[in-house]
Amino acid sequence: MIIKKDKEIIKSYFEDNSGILNGDADEVYIPENMKECTRIITELYKKNIPITFSGSGTGMTGGRIPFKGAVLSSERLNKITLEQNKEKVLLKVEAGATLEDIKSACSKSGVFFPVNPTEETATIGASTSNNSSGSWTYKYGSFRNNILEIDFVTRNGVTLKITKNSHRFSGDSIFLKELSDKPLVRPMYTMPMVKNAAGYYSKKDMSLLDLIIGSEGTLGFISSITLKVLPMPKKVIECIVFFAFEKDAIQFVNKTRALRNTQNTLDPRALEFFNVNALKFLSEHHSSIPDNAKAGVVFEHELNDLSKEDEILESLLKLAEDCHAFLDNIWMADTPKRLEELRLFRHSLPSIVNEKFKRKEFYKLSTDSAVPDECLSDILDYYNYEIKKSGLTSIIFGHIGNNHFHVNLLAKKNEQEKAKDLYKKFMEKAVSLGGTISAEHGIGKLKKKYLPILYGQKGLNEMKRVKLYFDPKNLFNSGNLLDL
Repeated sequence: MIIKKDKEIIKSYFEDNSGILNGDADEVYIPENMKECTRIITELYKKNIPITFSGSGTGMTGGRIPFKGAVLSSERLNKITLEQNKEKVLLKVEAGATLEDIKSACSKSGVFFPVNPTEETATIGASTSNNSSGSWTYKYGSFRNNILEIDFVTRNGVTLKITKNSHRFSGDSIFLKELSDKPLVRPMYTMPMVKNAAGYYSKKDMSLLDLIIGSEGTLGFISSITLKVLPMPKKVIECIVFFAFEKDAIQFVNKTRALRNTQNTLDPRALEFFNVNALKFLSEHHSSIPDNAKAGVVFEHELNDLSKEDEILESLLKLAEDCHAFLDNIWMADTPKRLEELRLFRHSLPSIVNEKFKRKEFYKLSTDSAVPDECLSDILDYYNYEIKKSGLTSIIFGHIGNNHFHVNLLAKKNEQEKAKDLYKKFMEKAVSLGGTISAEHGIGKLKKKYLPILYGQKGLNEMKRVKLYFDPKNLFNSGNLLDL
């Protein structure tokens, strides 16, 4: 066990990508094995010392920022165990393993983990706690859809091994004798039927696994995770299709989804979107973007039957033609080198925006909402109308396959309140359409004041009840999701 107390040394544990300042803690504990991990959780809990679980600091909502007590860092809990037999591959990883290391371990065995958050230095434990996702979520779902088992350390040091079937609710409740002689009743509210990373999961007859995933460290510590992995596809095709009108890009996405739902040849694993302002920012570094492009859609498709490649490409080009895309300027990639170039292109936008506006002292707010499929046009129209009316600078990009957009509002100092008001309006609109306020970044400390928009005060009270069942002293990741 490594223990650090010098404030100059441990201050790096008081920050992430949320911009929240003034974090503080008395000490940082870095266990080097699971025995040390469970022991320190038990000891701190008995002493009534708040515990903030810490990954690598890539979070966007302040989840790992402490304001008192102790930090428990998972950085030394990074073992990756890959077991392979003739039937399947099992990948068990400790909480501190990074997505980058997991990706590397998988590739050596010809498999991959089908969730790909942009930030590969994120840890698997924090990503599981957040129910993270990425561009491939369109085909494979979020972390919750791709985890087979977790080891979950409770307040009394008991480690529960939880699978989809080992701990299931009977209707609305479940008995957990390790924690209480009373049943745990699930949060009694309805979840939005979209990609979602906001609040505790709740569904009749659900698995306890589903509740723990996405609980943002507020119920206990996820110490290790067994992941679902899949055989590496034989080939991947990726392209970027440009359009003169945003409505044509939306039509392209809707037609692609319709074909997928009718078991057509097309079954993309990713559909990503850039609006006109996003393309303008990117064009400063990529001059080959068409000057009159008003939208771009990234289309990514796996191939396991190479004989289908021509058929897929023909279907794709026919769709592009029907939707009035720039057929003479489709960026295509089907080699590892070219695929990496397009990946870097896609992922460069946030850093370009951050760098450009950091120098100009702009204030940035970025939404994380998603809506149902049938509301895709409605939400984009609403964003465009309200942004134009406000006069704010903005950029829109994101996971259009899941109707999930990051609307970046870029405000000068005298526009900050206007940007905050518009940010809230965008979340209210998404929820009114049956959507969520957070589809992948979670709530943490930064967005908890907006959670009533989604669940109301009654829903928050339901979450508080569940929180106190697991953590009656409110010591685990205090301030995340809820104020008690």
